[in-house]
Amino acid sequence: MHEKEEEFSFKSLFIPFTTLKAIHWIIVIGLVVYFNSLFNGYVWDDISYILYNPGVKIFNFSSIFGSSLFNIASQYRPLPAFYFSIMYLLFKDTAFFYHFFSIVTHIVNTVLVFFLLKKFIRFNLSFFLSLIFLVHPMQVESVAFTAVAGDRFFFLFGISALLIFMQEKLSGKKIITATLFLLLSILSKETGALFFAICFLAVFLYKKNRIKTVFGVSIASALIYAFLRFGIGKIFFEHQSAIIPISKLSLLGRLFNFPSIFFYYIKTFFFPVQLVIMQDWVITKIDLPQFYLPLLIFLLFLIGLFLLGWYLYKSNKKAYTSFIFFVAWFGLGIFIHSQIFPLDMTVADRWFYFPMVGLLGMIGLLIQALNFKRKYIFLAIGILILIIFSIRSIVRNADWHDDLTLYKHDSRIIDNFLMENNIGWNYQNIQDWKSANKYYKKSVELDPHWAISLNNLAYSYEILGNKTKARKYFFKVLDANDYHPQEYSRDLVFSSWSLLYFDSPETAKLFIGNSLDKFSENGYLWEYLAISEYKLGNKSEAIKDIKMAIKFGVKEESNKIYKEISSNNDIVLPTPH
Repeated sequence: MHEKEEEFSFKSLFIPFTTLKAIHWIIVIGLVVYFNSLFNGYVWDDISYILYNPGVKIFNFSSIFGSSLFNIASQYRPLPAFYFSIMYLLFKDTAFFYHFFSIVTHIVNTVLVFFLLKKFIRFNLSFFLSLIFLVHPMQVESVAFTAVAGDRFFFLFGISALLIFMQEKLSGKKIITATLFLLLSILSKETGALFFAICFLAVFLYKKNRIKTVFGVSIASALIYAFLRFGIGKIFFEHQSAIIPISKLSLLGRLFNFPSIFFYYIKTFFFPVQLVIMQDWVITKIDLPQFYLPLLIFLLFLIGLFLLGWYLYKSNKKAYTSFIFFVAWFGLGIFIHSQIFPLDMTVADRWFYFPMVGLLGMIGLLIQALNFKRKYIFLAIGILILIIFSIRSIVRNADWHDDLTLYKHDSRIIDNFLMENNIGWNYQNIQDWKSANKYYKKSVELDPHWAISLNNLAYSYEILGNKTKARKYFFKVLDANDYHPQEYSRDLVFSSWSLLYFDSPETAKLFIGNSLDKFSENGYLWEYLAISEYKLGNKSEAIKDIKMAIKFGVKEESNKIYKEISSNNDIVLPTPH
């Protein structure tokens, strides 16, 4: 006679609640919440970094460790370059797999956060806080935005190194592994350097006998990083003028924005209602909503931290040490994104990925200190919060369905010249020139000095047949902010080509002459000037100009044009470069 099989019980999914069951729940909830993002396309920088990036389509170590879209100016991120090269090799342009591995990485990171939190906070509470980290709507930008794999990877490898250093026993193999993880963290994104400080702080507070080990590991990782970046990649720290308003401010001006930046992250963490990309706002005046209210919130937050720290210091020294650890974690994460060092946006939800762990740790210590007696009420509130956050994340995933959907949704919330230009570009790609012109015009209204949107607006007017307005905006490109000389010269080249193609050689000649005052060694500009002169019947001037084009590097194409001019043949206008 067979024993009666035990019937399934929902209660058995939780009781006894083990680490393995917690991991299973994290996986299931993560897949459910981010499931609809699997069917999204490429959005925002996904297009330039993945879809149209020739560097990831050929597996080449020189492009992985050398100059590329991932390794340029002050940015050196060969690990994402390697990752996307492997992904393209395996899956080509199929966005589904890129989104799938984004979700997987985030789920793994959440499991590691759970392992970390349960070292300091009660098991069940650590699980709940980990789920907040998993499903919080601010995390959608880190998950749905596949191009920012570096944000997920620096966290993955950094927290892995930290967990190794916090283990009871530390063998030689584990030290080597931790060294590798710290190196991979900083090779994923410069923010990985935060984990060097966090690892040092952790052993200082809990494993003082390992201070020398962590110091040695950090030095070794930093030296290897320096060798790869400066020795192999030849990527040095290069100042790059920015178009983002906050990057144009002085240090004092950026400091005035700090209370509002801090307020944004705290407000959005607790009330993630309006989630927007491309936030480039700055404080325009010192008033109640823009400065004094955020400053008051910041001061109240500091007072709250002081009171909690004082209470824990008096009542529970072990919890107080944990409090110091999480305050430092949160503080370091906020500091690096506080615009002390100018960044390419004012705030970004994905930048809160690291600080969120510190904030969750402090919240966990606060809940433990309050010691709620009616735990079922707390459980009900916790479940409600998780449900609300999960639904908000699912809705936000849908906003990331494609480029145009995301931009149009977010443009209804904030005004952003980059976003309006990108909407116009999407309409241009489907040949809807009236709609493209509308959004290019809005972009120029928001920033009248950005060469790209001026160029795009002028070009759309050309296509729509309005030569007068097209000419007006092409000439405005000459007075644009040359935030990056290489890109600005490229804009001038495109404008020159457009005026030659759509307008007249007289107009083109005038424009190109002014452009050469700014970039006298641009061979493409000399090439187009030669064609203008030739069309005007000035053959001798055209020959002089095409010789200058040859001198400055456009040799094969310019030699061909030189022969055509010398033979008095018609010239086919080369496409812009």
